[in-house]
Amino acid sequence: MPTARASRPPEPLVPPRPPSDDDDGLLARARDALLIAGFVCPHTDADGLAAGAVALRARGQGADAAVLLGRGQTPWGDAAGLPPGPGAILDWGIRPGGRPGLYVDHHAPEADPRPDQVLVSGYG
Repeated sequence: MPTARASRPPEPLVPPRPPSDDDDGLLARARDALLIAGFVCPHTDADGLAAGAVALRARGQGADAAVLLGRGQTPWGDAAGLPPGPGAILDWGIRPGGRPGLYVDHHAPEADPRPDQVLVSGYG
Protein backbone atom coordinates (compact mmCIF):
# COMPACT_ATOMS: atom_id res chain seq x y z
CA MET A 1 0.00 0.00 0.00
CA PRO A 2 1.47 3.41 -0.97
CA THR A 3 2.39 5.76 1.82
CA ALA A 4 1.47 9.42 1.84
CA ARG A 5 4.39 11.79 1.45
CA ALA A 6 4.53 14.90 3.55
CA SER A 7 4.65 17.90 1.27
CA ARG A 8 7.44 20.34 1.93
CA PRO A 9 6.74 24.05 1.91
CA PRO A 10 8.23 25.87 -1.08
CA GLU A 11 11.75 27.22 -0.70
CA PRO A 12 12.04 31.02 -0.53
CA LEU A 13 12.50 32.54 -3.98
CA VAL A 14 15.08 34.98 -2.65
CA PRO A 15 16.59 35.04 0.82
CA PRO A 16 15.25 37.51 3.36
CA ARG A 17 17.12 40.79 3.37
CA PRO A 18 17.80 42.92 6.43
CA PRO A 19 15.94 46.23 6.55
CA SER A 20 17.84 49.27 5.33
CA ASP A 21 17.30 52.98 5.87
CA ASP A 22 15.13 53.27 2.76
CA ASP A 23 12.91 50.17 2.92
CA ASP A 24 11.97 47.14 4.98
CA GLY A 25 13.90 44.66 2.86
CA LEU A 26 10.91 44.07 0.56
CA LEU A 27 12.16 46.33 -2.21
CA ALA A 28 15.57 44.65 -2.16
CA ARG A 29 13.91 41.22 -2.31
CA ALA A 30 11.68 42.44 -5.16
CA ARG A 31 14.73 43.66 -7.11
CA ASP A 32 16.44 40.32 -6.55
CA ALA A 33 13.32 38.41 -7.64
CA LEU A 34 12.97 40.56 -10.77
CA LEU A 35 16.55 39.91 -11.78
CA ILE A 36 16.35 36.13 -11.34
CA ALA A 37 12.95 35.79 -13.02
CA GLY A 38 13.03 33.83 -16.25
CA PHE A 39 10.51 36.11 -17.92
CA VAL A 40 8.42 39.27 -17.47
CA CYS A 41 4.67 38.94 -18.10
CA PRO A 42 2.86 42.28 -17.87
CA HIS A 43 -0.89 42.68 -18.25
CA THR A 44 -1.58 44.28 -21.62
CA ASP A 45 -3.40 47.37 -20.34
CA ALA A 46 -1.75 50.77 -19.85
CA ASP A 47 -0.54 50.25 -16.27
CA GLY A 48 0.59 46.68 -16.92
CA LEU A 49 2.61 47.65 -19.99
CA ALA A 50 4.14 50.60 -18.11
CA ALA A 51 5.16 48.24 -15.29
CA GLY A 52 6.57 45.86 -17.88
CA ALA A 53 8.63 48.63 -19.51
CA VAL A 54 10.14 49.63 -16.16
CA ALA A 55 10.86 46.00 -15.23
CA LEU A 56 12.45 45.16 -18.58
CA ARG A 57 14.59 48.29 -18.48
CA ALA A 58 15.80 47.34 -14.98
CA ARG A 59 16.79 43.93 -16.40
CA GLY A 60 18.56 45.51 -19.38
CA GLN A 61 16.07 44.01 -21.85
CA GLY A 62 14.03 45.47 -24.65
CA ALA A 63 10.26 45.35 -25.09
CA ASP A 64 10.56 42.28 -27.31
CA ALA A 65 11.51 40.23 -24.23
CA ALA A 66 8.06 40.69 -22.66
CA VAL A 67 5.75 37.68 -22.57
CA LEU A 68 2.40 39.11 -23.69
CA LEU A 69 -0.67 36.95 -23.32
CA GLY A 70 -3.52 37.09 -25.79
CA ARG A 71 -7.09 38.14 -25.17
CA GLY A 72 -8.74 35.75 -22.72
CA GLN A 73 -5.44 34.29 -21.48
CA THR A 74 -4.17 34.76 -17.93
CA PRO A 75 -0.99 33.66 -16.15
CA TRP A 76 -3.11 31.52 -13.81
CA GLY A 77 -3.08 27.83 -14.60
CA ASP A 78 -1.27 25.66 -17.09
CA ALA A 79 -3.12 26.95 -20.16
CA ALA A 80 -1.16 30.21 -20.19
CA GLY A 81 1.83 28.66 -21.92
CA LEU A 82 4.34 30.66 -19.89
CA PRO A 83 8.00 29.67 -19.89
CA PRO A 84 9.03 27.37 -17.03
CA GLY A 85 10.48 28.70 -13.80
CA PRO A 86 9.90 31.82 -11.76
CA GLY A 87 8.56 34.89 -13.50
CA ALA A 88 7.71 38.52 -12.92
CA ILE A 89 3.90 38.73 -13.11
CA LEU A 90 2.88 42.38 -13.35
CA ASP A 91 -0.62 43.83 -12.90
CA TRP A 92 -2.42 40.47 -13.05
CA GLY A 93 -3.62 40.43 -9.45
CA ILE A 94 -2.63 38.02 -6.71
CA ARG A 95 -4.50 34.73 -6.64
CA PRO A 96 -4.05 31.44 -4.82
CA GLY A 97 -1.51 29.14 -6.40
CA GLY A 98 0.52 30.61 -9.17
CA ARG A 99 4.13 29.94 -9.93
CA PRO A 100 7.18 31.11 -8.00
CA GLY A 101 8.19 34.66 -8.78
CA LEU A 102 7.61 38.35 -8.30
CA TYR A 103 4.05 39.67 -8.28
CA VAL A 104 3.42 43.41 -8.58
CA ASP A 105 -0.16 44.68 -8.42
CA HIS A 106 -2.45 47.39 -7.04
CA HIS A 107 -5.65 45.43 -6.39
CA ALA A 108 -6.67 43.66 -3.17
CA PRO A 109 -4.72 40.38 -3.03
CA GLU A 110 -6.95 37.30 -3.10
CA ALA A 111 -4.26 35.23 -1.33
CA ASP A 112 -1.13 35.61 0.75
CA PRO A 113 2.13 34.98 -1.08
CA ARG A 114 3.99 31.73 -0.50
CA PRO A 115 7.67 31.70 0.51
CA ASP A 116 8.63 31.28 -3.16
CA GLN A 117 6.66 34.38 -4.15
CA VAL A 118 7.49 38.05 -3.54
CA LEU A 119 4.51 40.42 -3.52
CA VAL A 120 4.71 44.17 -4.02
CA SER A 121 1.23 45.66 -3.66
CA GLY A 122 0.00 49.20 -3.82
CA TYR A 123 -3.30 48.15 -2.27
CA GLY A 124 -4.19 49.63 1.09
